[in-house]
Amino acid sequence: MAVINSVAVGAAKGKVGNLVYSRNAGRTIAREYQPNVKNPNTPEQQAQRTRMSAIVGLWTIFSNPMAKAFRGRKRTTSAYNAPMWRKCQALATPM
Repeated sequence: MAVINSVAVGAAKGKVGNLVYSRNAGRTIAREYQPNVKNPNTPEQQAQRTRMSAIVGLWTIFSNPMAKAFRGRKRTTSAYNAPMWRKCQALATPM
C-alpha cells in the first residue's frame, strides 16, 4: 500500500492495471489488486467475526459519547476507527 501525493494522480479512485486507488482521510491510497481473496472459515476466524460484531453493536449504541471521548485521535483516524482499534487491542488476547 502507498500514499500518493501527486498532481497527476490527484484524487484517483478505481482500478488501473494491477493497482487499485482509493481515498481515505483525504489521502489517495494505492494498493496491489488481489484477484483471489480467500475467506477462511476457521474457528478462530469465526470467533474474531463474533468479537467484531459485538464491538460494532456497542458503537451503534454509544456512538455519540464515544466520538467525543476520542477527540484527541490522529487526523487520519475516524471517530469510528479510534474506539474500534482500542477495543480490538483489548480483545486481542486468545479466548
